[in-house]
Order: sequence, then C-alpha cells, then structure tokens
Amino acid sequence: MVLRLLIVCGLALTSACSGDSESCLIEDVIVAIADDGAEDCGVITASAEDATFTTAHDCVAGAIIAGTPFQVQWDLQGIDSRVSRALIGTAAGAGIQYRLLSFDGDPGGGGGSGNPHTATHLCANLLDEGQCADMRTSLCFECVNSSLSAECPKPASSPGYQY
Repeated sequence: MVLRLLIVCGLALTSACSGDSESCLIEDVIVAIADDGAEDCGVITASAEDATFTTAHDCVAGAIIAGTPFQVQWDLQGIDSRVSRALIGTAAGAGIQYRLLSFDGDPGGGGGSGNPHTATHLCANLLDEGQCADMRTSLCFECVNSSLSAECPKPASSPGYQY
C-alpha cells in the first residue's frame, strides 16, 4: 500500500511538473474518486495468476454484500498501449455508488501511457456474474445500466467535469 501511494504521488508530481492541470492516469482518477479507508481489493497486472483475479473478485463481492466502499484495478493485455479497468464503490447516502473506469494509455496507438485517457461510468448496480468466461476482462462483474459520467481529459465541448 505504501509503495502504491508513493508511485501515485510520484505520478501526480510528474503531471504537476509538466504543467498539466489534472492527471488522467487511472491511478490518479481512482485516488480522486475512492473513499478514504475503502477496502483495497488490489492492483492486478495482466500477467498475474488466475488466483489473484479470483481473490480480487471475492474481495469486491464481499464489499458489495457488506455494503462497504471498495476499489480494485486490473490491467488488460493491450496491443500497443497500457489498458486498465477499475471498479470503485463509494458511500452514497445510505448505500454504495458503483463506478467502472476504463483506461487507455494512448488511444491513438502511440504506445505506453503517453496520452492517458480515463472514462468513468456510473453503474445503476454492479452484478456479480460469479464465474465467467474471462475474469481478466471484467473481473466477472457487470456494470448494469451504465452511463458515462466523466472523461479525462474532458472533451473541449464539455463545460464542466466531475468524477
């Protein structure tokens, strides 16, 4: 956890030093959205063992059942850039608000994370699919009745931006 915070802080400082007003790296968007003290269900690399994905899935499922905030991030096997997803549950009134984040390090195909874009979708509910064909893609959760709530960087035509 300490290492993750150091990396995120380092990335945030890099962004700040480059003149960017906000970082669109998925790690930074997660920090901006997630509740303090949320259950950390992991940060999973694309090369992780299946058991690591199962453990993260079970952690999220447990948080949903308990009605507590959580966060989890996992990398997908990208073709020419870094691709990641995250699920976040935050306190909202008497319940939990679910979000699905989709990250592409360079949608134009330049490679790596040189042009980061993160889209945030609000989910009306988060459906646990149990076992699914490819846990590495969705962590076996479906973001039900989702709506795009934010894009980072925000589109030029968007007058406001909120997570």
